[in-house]
Amino acid sequence: MEKPNVTAHVSDVDKAFEVLLAELADRTAKLVIERLESKVMLRPRLLDYEQAASYLGFLTADGKPSVSALRQRKAENQFSDDCFITIGKAVRWDLEALDKWILAKKQGKATRKARTPSKPGK
Repeated sequence: MEKPNVTAHVSDVDKAFEVLLAELADRTAKLVIERLESKVMLRPRLLDYEQAASYLGFLTADGKPSVSALRQRKAENQFSDDCFITIGKAVRWDLEALDKWILAKKQGKATRKARTPSKPGK
């Protein structure tokens, strides 16, 4: 009498479980994505210096947020007063006001470019 090949049977079971788990993972991912797409994602309204520097793109050479660059620009009054809130010694940056400030800066650059006369020959 021949002995059954147990290792072949275990291998087939393992493959079946792998296929089953892969299918389960795909279906779970689809359900999670559907639920996330139907919900409004919340983002914080007030940012600290590091978050605001990162949001505005003030980064150091190694890609970290440059808090000192943001502090310097604040000290030079480059931001309107509604962009930040001071609570005691803490400073928080208003995300909506920063968005408006960015938009105003972009529109200002576009206006200046439109006013600049083109040089002859170019």
